[in-house]
Amino acid sequence: MRRLEQDAGEPAGGAVGAPLEVPLVRGGVEVADGELDLGDRRVAHEAEHALEQRGGAALAEHRIGERAHAGDRAAVVGAAERVAEPVVGGDLVAEQRAGDATGERHGFAKLRPLPLRSLNMPLRPDAPYAQPYGGRGWEMGFDVKPESRRLRLRAEAEGVEIDIALGETPGDEKMVIATPFGKPNQFYLNCKEHFYDVEGYARFGRTCARPKKGDTALLDWGRGVWPFRHEWFWGSGAANLEEGRFGFNIGWGFGDTGHATENMFFWNGGAHKLGRLRVERNPRDYMEPWRFADEEGRFDFTMTPFYDNFTQTKLLFVDNRCHQVFGRFSGRAVLPSGEAVEVRDMPAFCEHAVNRW
Repeated sequence: MRRLEQDAGEPAGGAVGAPLEVPLVRGGVEVADGELDLGDRRVAHEAEHALEQRGGAALAEHRIGERAHAGDRAAVVGAAERVAEPVVGGDLVAEQRAGDATGERHGFAKLRPLPLRSLNMPLRPDAPYAQPYGGRGWEMGFDVKPESRRLRLRAEAEGVEIDIALGETPGDEKMVIATPFGKPNQFYLNCKEHFYDVEGYARFGRTCARPKKGDTALLDWGRGVWPFRHEWFWGSGAANLEEGRFGFNIGWGFGDTGHATENMFFWNGGAHKLGRLRVERNPRDYMEPWRFADEEGRFDFTMTPFYDNFTQTKLLFVDNRCHQVFGRFSGRAVLPSGEAVEVRDMPAFCEHAVNRW
């Protein structure tokens, strides 16, 4: 069965999909959105302690009372062209280029549920910023400069070491949107930016991945106050084509997008706004093809999935689930001049998240 979905124009509370919800109950009464009290903060402290005992389950930075999103995420998106067999040599079992499809997944996570205002994160995505974080046996840091960004993570006991540098192209346009929710004090300020120059490495144990020339990266920067229960679909990708630099960003189901959406594509640094998308997918099988088409005929792509990076964090009142589906995108985007940009088998993703946090 395939379902047709529409993103823009959905009012708050009209998100598509079937949220996987487990009510938060206090004293036999379900707690309304946005009403966590000091008792819930105590539960959060207990959750943090339990996670520390288990070695951690998620890297999160949020305020329980205000639920302010403060995530600076950078994801390297490379070309998945082949399956790489491990090659024993030197200190590494395998040295892979970003995008090699091995079917492996590595991760390192720590939970910090109540940072309150101790992180002092900037209010603008382009603000110069250098902030180290750390704990027992691990350290990480963001370093933001006018034309570059650097992400570092080191956890010696787990054998994790990441050092990624992103080079910004001056003048490139970005996607920036402020999305409202159902309550006056709830909002989401979001910036998505593609980077076409990425260097560095990510080492997990004896496996090391390095981006190759032409690989791209994505910044997902956000600040806001969200409802406790929320859901979104989000897709993004970029590539250095022979004819130029192409990228896109699409999303629906999160907040009230009746007045504006985050749908757009990028060509050689310029942003081209899109309206509503018609999305066809099988809600029962994330690995079947997805189709995305706008109403004006300027964006028409099919994603053929090759990997579902499913993650779940469930502890006490926290219940987060996400199908981050990676696939090969093929289709076309039409410029205002009428010229069509043809894309074939570009690695990118579209994810579906249903959260309670």
